[in-house]
Amino acid sequence: MQLCYFLDDIPRMVEIYTGYRAQGRAKDFSKRLGVLEAVRRCAEVHGDWHFSVRAYETFAQVLVNMTAFHRRISPWLEEAVTACACCFGKPFAGLVRRYLLGYFDQITVERLGPLQTTGQQIYAIRTESESAEHFVARGCNPARRGYQMINVVGMLAAKGSRRGAGSYALWPPYRWFLKRMRRKAHALADPPEPRVNSAEFRGSIEAGIDVRESLRSHLGIVPRIFVKHRLPPKARKTDEHEPIVWLLDLEQISESIDEFCLVWFGLKGGTPYVSTCYFYTREVYEEPQIRHRKLAGLVSFCDSGTPFAEISGRYGDEIERRIPKLDALSLGSAKNSWWERLFLAALQYAKKTVLYVSPEGFSIPERIVRRAARIGKAFCRIPLSIFSPLEQRKIRYLYACLPPCSYAAGEDHNCDQAQSSLVKQYEGTMEQYWD
Repeated sequence: MQLCYFLDDIPRMVEIYTGYRAQGRAKDFSKRLGVLEAVRRCAEVHGDWHFSVRAYETFAQVLVNMTAFHRRISPWLEEAVTACACCFGKPFAGLVRRYLLGYFDQITVERLGPLQTTGQQIYAIRTESESAEHFVARGCNPARRGYQMINVVGMLAAKGSRRGAGSYALWPPYRWFLKRMRRKAHALADPPEPRVNSAEFRGSIEAGIDVRESLRSHLGIVPRIFVKHRLPPKARKTDEHEPIVWLLDLEQISESIDEFCLVWFGLKGGTPYVSTCYFYTREVYEEPQIRHRKLAGLVSFCDSGTPFAEISGRYGDEIERRIPKLDALSLGSAKNSWWERLFLAALQYAKKTVLYVSPEGFSIPERIVRRAARIGKAFCRIPLSIFSPLEQRKIRYLYACLPPCSYAAGEDHNCDQAQSSLVKQYEGTMEQYWD
């Protein structure tokens, strides 16, 4: 059974992947398309099963919907079998299960029959090879083992153990995506205003002819030609370094949520700064080396995943006034609701304005608005509906992984080397969660 440990949870996918590699097409392999190919092969092997193209299309769509419901892009074995049972019937689904669990002639599966008590099907798995040929499979099980749990600065810490052992690193593509969403939110809060007016033509076309004003002048006594005259841009209303509060679900605003985690950055050995604070629901999914949580809301003080030197250059001497230190961050009293604590933390480190992204129907309590006015600060709302459903889904689910290695003291753990090492370590496992 040791061979099964080195195979994917669907061993037949490794066989198909091996064929792709032999043809030099490894980059074209997709586990979801591999399942479709395996189902077609299973029907051909058993010969007496014939399905229409429409049936295969329905099966593919059901499989996509099932994986999307669980926030993954790669199907699991049970999902593939369930989709087959819905589209092709239970007898063929049993054949598909046996076929997907096989691997060349090194793993064969036989159905022994159902249990009399529960009716659950029992299968016998044999791993004896009848041929002299030996195949080498990739280790791509989602639940990997054998890595040491270490503490690295720039990691994610749960409540009660801010810098304890076993800290997890935020999945770098999630950090990069959140950075793009910060840029988008600031752009929406301060959109570029059209700074163009009309002026009579005096030898230069400038920004082009203003056709509307020129036609209107022909209604008068003396027709004239007007051109578009650009005015100098106005100063920005908001600072691009202002904190942003994200409220992701209106239903969770009334709930009591105490679970939160912090993401910090900085140089190892120094006092780290907090880039983001997340409040998450009790819907927590744990795996040996990956954690994914459903978020209720978050406050972002700066770009997560940016090297420390770049952050220091942007903020200069204001870094301690604009970004909280890990040991100094206060989320207010536990008597306040979780989203009020996010707003109060953002107010403390904002320069003039706190941006917040919220669903329709939410309004900030008057006491928080008055408190902001007393210290000369204000709020700027951005509707959550402006962001696409895919963007909302990606923001709502937080992914973190155990760091694969440690780094030298004084080294920045948001550097390209650290993040690329994390991506390289978990890119195969994270395919089912992040696209």
